[in-house]
Amino acid sequence: IGLELHRLCNEIGIETQFIDSGNLTISKERVMGEIPSKRGYFQQVVRFDEGESCQMNLSTENKKKIVYSLREDLEGIDAIILSDYNKGFLDNDLGQRVISLAKEKGIPVFADPKPDNIAYFSGAAFISPNRSEAEKITGTRIIENGGKVSISQLQKSSRFLREVYHVESCAITCDSKGVFYDDGFKNSGLIPAGTLNGRDVSGAGDTFIASLALAYSSGKDLKESVEFANLVSGIAVERYGVIAPTAQEVLKRYSKE
Repeated sequence: IGLELHRLCNEIGIETQFIDSGNLTISKERVMGEIPSKRGYFQQVVRFDEGESCQMNLSTENKKKIVYSLREDLEGIDAIILSDYNKGFLDNDLGQRVISLAKEKGIPVFADPKPDNIAYFSGAAFISPNRSEAEKITGTRIIENGGKVSISQLQKSSRFLREVYHVESCAITCDSKGVFYDDGFKNSGLIPAGTLNGRDVSGAGDTFIASLALAYSSGKDLKESVEFANLVSGIAVERYGVIAPTAQEVLKRYSKE
């Protein structure tokens, strides 16, 4: 699986470095079942993960190589994304060193954290947890009894993230309820979901943070960047599987908005 992934990356021009041949590439196989009340719609029944129990943390040697390479290659970089899968690659030391290097060059760091590892990303420019992750990190319940999201609770969660973890702005994705953004300077709001036809949220968070970084580093402001990321991730969830929307799909949808 690792060799196949490497080949696919090479085919589409994705540069790969620091591959650890001592670690297995994790594979995830999902079993889907049709929803009885919605013909043509499926939901995940169970998932089989292979290789996760064998994962080893990033070696000190590889960590040094990554930091050295990053320091040498920062020129021309518009943004850095730290996406945490909690599989042993990122730790507090590496996260903080990357953020420190980026700050020296004025490069924004966009972080998609796991709740247990939130401290790794202290000082990032942007942080983008989903609703469930934000609730675990902040201890604040965002969904009200009626099933609606509470704007006041979202604001409270955002304030906690910004003040405790010293991030500049945050975007909390709330599934079909939309996405809340806030920079602490009265620039905040809840944007409706990018689609009403969501089928599979696998990979939606990755699509969102990547699109957010792309838009912001291209000169868009926070609201415009979140709107763009919301639109692109909306395309991604309309089909089953982990989907990377094409430029043509994004431009077509963007022209309709």
